[in-house]
Amino acid sequence: MSPLRAGRRKYYDLFSHCYDAFIRLHARQDEDDTRRFLVEAVHSGNRPVRRILDVCCGTGSVVLAFSEPYPDAMLVGCDFSHGMLCKARKKSSATTAVFVQGDAAELPFSDDSFDIVSCSHSLYEL
Repeated sequence: MSPLRAGRRKYYDLFSHCYDAFIRLHARQDEDDTRRFLVEAVHSGNRPVRRILDVCCGTGSVVLAFSEPYPDAMLVGCDFSHGMLCKARKKSSATTAVFVQGDAAELPFSDDSFDIVSCSHSLYEL
């Protein structure tokens, strides 16, 4: 990993402690609307949805939003920040979500492993 990426990882490990509060302040009343929009924008074409991946999942809010419309799906959040993943795991106790540390530039999954893949609020980092 480049020194720049390693520095970004440390930044997000530290930022994880106040990330959700920052998002609530920044998004104000739109926070839930944005997640709802992302989930509703998915069109599965009436195919069964068994596996959902959220790349750069942060504290897991988006991938966990998929748990209501897809209660039987395996939810996977992937992020390179250990701090963000710790926060996500604390939120996920009522779901079957799994959180994996990995870099979006080299995802640790085989091609075609997921039925739905999301990546929001993070493309500027890539």
